Amino acid sequence: MMSSDNDAPRVELIIEDMPLSQPFSMEIKFCDDADIQSVSVDAIMPAHQHGMNYTPVIVDLGDGSFRVDGMLFHMLGVWEIQVGLVQDKGVTRYTQTTTLK
Repeated sequence: MMSSDNDAPRVELIIEDMPLSQPFSMEIKFCDDADIQSVSVDAIMPAHQHGMNYTPVIVDLGDGSFRVDGMLFHMLGVWEIQVGLVQDKGVTRYTQTTTLK
């Protein structure tokens, strides 16, 4: 995942399958020793200027890992997965672009 903050903790996004119009899960793993207060997740389709129709549920797995359940892409095309990391020093935003074919 990409962040505009060069000092941001590295993050890995693990997605095994993204079916059309069916809920899927993914895992977010912060690789550096980050002081994590909270994490938020959303996804948008930039070309259509809308997001998902559902709010995902985030489960803290410990050690900087989070499972996100209830992701649902209801249209084919380019999606941006957006992750927000809240720390004492502020909020860091990450974006991963993916295409659902």
